[in-house]
Amino acid sequence: MQIATDLLKVLFFPGLLFMASCGLVVLFAERGLARALGGGEEQTKSPLAGLTALPPSPSLGDAIAALLPAAAMGVAGVFLVWVEGDLLSLALMISVTGLIPLAWIACSDAESTARVPLFFREAFARLLALACAAVAVSLRYPGGFAPELEGFNAQGALDAVRAWSGPGFALILSSQACAVVALFVFLLGRPPYGSVARRRGSEVVITAPAAVAEWAERAVTVLLLALVCLGYPWKGAVGALSWGASCLGIATAATAGRAWLEVRDAVLRRRVLLVAPLLGMVSLALALAAAAYGG
Repeated sequence: MQIATDLLKVLFFPGLLFMASCGLVVLFAERGLARALGGGEEQTKSPLAGLTALPPSPSLGDAIAALLPAAAMGVAGVFLVWVEGDLLSLALMISVTGLIPLAWIACSDAESTARVPLFFREAFARLLALACAAVAVSLRYPGGFAPELEGFNAQGALDAVRAWSGPGFALILSSQACAVVALFVFLLGRPPYGSVARRRGSEVVITAPAAVAEWAERAVTVLLLALVCLGYPWKGAVGALSWGASCLGIATAATAGRAWLEVRDAVLRRRVLLVAPLLGMVSLALALAAAAYGG
């Protein structure tokens, strides 16, 4: 019975389908903003365009590449909403959506196969930023390592700065600020199958599980940024409403930022996205320096 309940959580609420629905709403908002900013047909195409089911006789590799990212996002949704797991587990699950689909892309057609090294570089840069930011945020308290999501009850990463003093205060404040900005820039990127959809335009054929994984990944990463910035909802009706409004503001800023970047040229997009790993590494270095000083 417990296994069935856990499976329902992963699939429906607060798992994959709930996160995918939220992410799809965000993607439609991004396309509308991109259209308003003068994006072309390729940038403003509906997130539902080009969807297809799995091939009639998919290989084991095709099935894994399509289904594993979706399953990982379902588990991530459960972790985030039910306050389970930790930042490192979430980073690992989000990494699945960034790397596993490369196998599907490599087998899709010659054009996409030739782009795999570029996709890998972009995915690796995003995931490096995510990993460094997750570790830096976990070092937000003096003398300890706190990646557990329970540590974000009613407080965000910047609230932990008050526990520091002297030079450690300046170091950890700078570290957490860089981590938050790195996560925000991380949100401006897309998983590899999203990159294929953008570059191949109306000819793209993307499997439904891969599309659902992308939609869910968008919702999971936006929620992750909100929790790192704000923590979990504050107590009381007024606190919950304030938290909801703050989350909506963060989601709106991230959505507008990616919509603006989507209509820029590819070179500018790559340069902007490379800022994320740099900020992530700076954040981690500052957190380690603060930990060494505090120790």
